[in-house]
Amino acid sequence: MTTTTTFTAHNIPQQRVEDLLCNAFEDGSAYWAEADGDHTQAFEPGGVIVREFEEFLAPDLVLNVAAIQSGLAIMEEKYPIHFANFLNEDDDAETGDVFLQCCLLGEIVYG
Repeated sequence: MTTTTTFTAHNIPQQRVEDLLCNAFEDGSAYWAEADGDHTQAFEPGGVIVREFEEFLAPDLVLNVAAIQSGLAIMEEKYPIHFANFLNEDDDAETGDVFLQCCLLGEIVYG
């Protein structure tokens, strides 16, 4: 049985978050990161491991439900234009990239 989660006070369905992560992994963040698995694994126990290209000696980053919750809150607070684009379903690869960086790095570091 597949479970779904809603995120933040905006009641964002898991599918929307999966779509945003797809934007990130398929295009938006490909210049700085790669995942050891599919983006949907972020919702499974253990999450998905993400590696930064630039920081090859840095520890692996873990994208999981807690990181997603935090990333949404950070994006809403620090990058409201990108968050609004996401809420309005006007998101793209750039929005996905910003979101992934918020989840894993707490801010925009790349790009």
